[in-house]
Amino acid sequence: MTDVVPVLHRAFPAWTFSVRDGVWRASGRVVVDATSLELLLAWITVIEDEGRKGCRPRPLVSKILKVTALVSKMGPSPGYAPMSILVNGEPLVSHLTIPGGGDLPQTCVFAVPGRWLRTGRRRR
Repeated sequence: MTDVVPVLHRAFPAWTFSVRDGVWRASGRVVVDATSLELLLAWITVIEDEGRKGCRPRPLVSKILKVTALVSKMGPSPGYAPMSILVNGEPLVSHLTIPGGGDLPQTCVFAVPGRWLRTGRRRR
């Protein structure tokens, strides 16, 4: 797992990364801890995006989207079912392949930026 830390630092040079006992940490404008690399990257993306817009640092308003999915197998072969998630027209993930190959349900956690959320009744 630690072999990905140099790659992360090249992608996000303003941040330092570490992983210890299964907990990922990123230190930059703020310190972010997460139980998965995916969730950590989602938070950093939200924070970086806010910074690019010239916003003053402020508490992040966001929600967590948790998806549990099982990919069906095709005989003895691992399953393949890419998934895309849109939140009010914004792509949260695109062509994500659910890990695990179809043996057990897998849970994926995503941070949804608050500016993508709308108040009021859900529209279809």
